[in-house]
Amino acid sequence: MLKKLFGNRNLIWIGVAFGAFLYFVESLFHVVVLHEGSLTQELLAPDSHALWLRGLLWLICILAGALLQWSVERLRRTTQALRESEERLRSTILSMDDLLFVLDREGMFLDYYAPQSSMLYVPPERFLGKHYREVMPPPIAERVDQALARALKSERSHTEYELELNGQTFWFDARLSPR
Repeated sequence: MLKKLFGNRNLIWIGVAFGAFLYFVESLFHVVVLHEGSLTQELLAPDSHALWLRGLLWLICILAGALLQWSVERLRRTTQALRESEERLRSTILSMDDLLFVLDREGMFLDYYAPQSSMLYVPPERFLGKHYREVMPPPIAERVDQALARALKSERSHTEYELELNGQTFWFDARLSPR
């Protein structure tokens, strides 16, 4: 059960080693500073009070190592789950033929995905970090205004619009949802 809970127990062993080190240092302190017996006596047969204290310190070090190991394992599992989730999302987005734009609540372009850059109205450097009203033609910006207001109220919204790109007219279906 502990192996399942803690996985690789390196930090537990560090706690054991640190506890042993503290046991030795505390014994050395009794001999050198307090002039209480010999080092052998303090290490192997200390009085019951010192034994209790050293045992408690050792246990605390082991438990701290176990807690740290549990935290590290939990962080590792969470990081792995996040990587897997990001990879699933990335592969889903890469399989799309649609344009995808990420806007903040004020309407500023934060990010985008375009399978073909020829489908963009303007290059990314001209729209990222800008408000959609600065980039889109006014009639389309008004439609996006209305759709964005509906999306912020009801979770989802959509609007359709036409846009001329490279001399051709394309119809777009914009679906908006807040995050």
